[in-house]
Amino acid sequence: LVLASIGSMYCMYLLVLCKRLLASKKVESYSDVCHHSLGRVGLVLVESSLVITQSSFSISYLIFIGKNVHQVLGISQSFVVLCCMPFLIGLCQYQHPKYLAPFSLAAELVNILGIFIILLSDVDTIRANHEAVTAANWPALPFISGVFLYCFEGMGMILSLESNALKKESFVPILSSVVFIYACICALMGAFGYMAYGEDTKDIVLLNIANDNFYSFAVKLSFCFGLYFTYPLMMLPVWDVIEPKLNIKKLNQINRRFVRLSGVCLTGLIASVIPSFSLFIGLVGSSCCSLLAFILPPLAHMSILKSRNIEVSLWQKLINYGLILAGILAGVTGTIESLTELIKS
Repeated sequence: LVLASIGSMYCMYLLVLCKRLLASKKVESYSDVCHHSLGRVGLVLVESSLVITQSSFSISYLIFIGKNVHQVLGISQSFVVLCCMPFLIGLCQYQHPKYLAPFSLAAELVNILGIFIILLSDVDTIRANHEAVTAANWPALPFISGVFLYCFEGMGMILSLESNALKKESFVPILSSVVFIYACICALMGAFGYMAYGEDTKDIVLLNIANDNFYSFAVKLSFCFGLYFTYPLMMLPVWDVIEPKLNIKKLNQINRRFVRLSGVCLTGLIASVIPSFSLFIGLVGSSCCSLLAFILPPLAHMSILKSRNIEVSLWQKLINYGLILAGILAGVTGTIESLTELIKS
């Protein structure tokens, strides 16, 4: 987790640096950076990976909601996902993120409250049960690597955030602080959850909390509420890539709405049939997130420096190529492991 967070932060910094090196070409997005540095191949890799990862984030939210509502109310996961569709289709018709800001803010506040309550619940369970835990499970490392990559994959949004920062010189320090805090939260959630429930820890730790009081019921539904209203924001990069390719701007609003309706329904269909939340995010993290987070940023950086005849230090070469190699190894081994287990399940 520590290595994943440090590597992810470094690659985010490289992406911001690449944008600044290409300032004269008015680069605005991750796709623009890779298009100018790696050519058409880089553009295709980034855009296809962004569509897959952002859609997968949305699918994982629906799986999470389906499994938790199923446990609380006894309704099938597929029916829960189906019930989520109508309002999500409406929310995804908004074309500008500012209209989704109130929903996003409410979702984040609910998620923060839910994390705090889960940690308190884990502490109480640790005191009561003192479950024996395994110090290390090395055969699961490829799968865990995929999950870590999934957790720290935010490359698609970094340059948009940097573009909208009021003080751009403060962006990287603030981003570093945010990544550090997020890594600490992930470590606490994972460690406390495992120490509380041991080998019985479920892929969604909320499923370990019994439905015997209003308190646990409220926590689960609040997390579902938070992720439900985060879904439209996760799909925005998908529309940004797909709609220009289909020349949606030249068509009427009906065509735009149909494309977005079809996209939301497709994510719902996939979420209805995926059996395992953890294996799904492990597969996405290993396959596409490794490419976006650890492979393409160093490649783009090296390519830009080479094109400008800027000398690269030995240490920087070692770090960049080390990240690329780590991304390839984690991607290949994690994808094989997750795909194998997903097929079995």
